[in-house]
Amino acid sequence: MKVAGIPGAILATTGFLALPLAVVLILAFLYGRYRAFPVVGKVFSVLNACIVAVLLSSAINLIVSSVFGGALFSGKVDFLALVIFLVSFLGLFKLKLNPVLLLFASALVGAVLYPVLGI
Repeated sequence: MKVAGIPGAILATTGFLALPLAVVLILAFLYGRYRAFPVVGKVFSVLNACIVAVLLSSAINLIVSSVFGGALFSGKVDFLALVIFLVSFLGLFKLKLNPVLLLFASALVGAVLYPVLGI
């Protein structure tokens, strides 16, 4: 369904990113101005913990949806996705490979192997 083409996509992306960008810029400004106050350090410690929790939740949801087809106990497992995940995980944490290169390599492996294996 095409509504507004490229200009619409640019406008939608700008609208989608404007609020988070504004929040980050305001927080950065406030942190720079008030970082000497002990309360500010505590607030940012809490924010740090919240960000870690959100990222972990997103990672778990991504793994469950891509490897287990959206339901953890469905009995349906995409073994190729599981192997790509495990190899990437080991490459990232054991071999300290570049995460961006791992992302592109995983995408390339998936793009090549899924059609070849007919999955």
